[in-house]
Amino acid sequence: MVQKTALKELNKIVQIHIMAEDMEFFRLQKDKKRLTPAIEHQIATFKETFKETKDTLRDFLLRYTKPDAELNDDFLKNFIDLAEILEERISFEEESLYRVLAAKR
Repeated sequence: MVQKTALKELNKIVQIHIMAEDMEFFRLQKDKKRLTPAIEHQIATFKETFKETKDTLRDFLLRYTKPDAELNDDFLKNFIDLAEILEERISFEEESLYRVLAAKR
């Protein structure tokens, strides 16, 4: 059951990352020195467009970390699809939002 252990660890990492990201966005929205209209727009766009992906990721992890969940062909297909979506999202974050935020520090 190495795969289940890895999925449970991934679930923890994802939850921590999402929480930290949400907290950083909240702090940034209160920081009038760093918050520009462009950054505010990017945060709003990111939150709006990432909500569905975030919910899908959480549902996936909840489903497949259950003790009775089968890691079968459906799991593999869903995992690959989700990984491709997350790759695009991470690229979007790094190339736009996080680059702008880093420049403002």
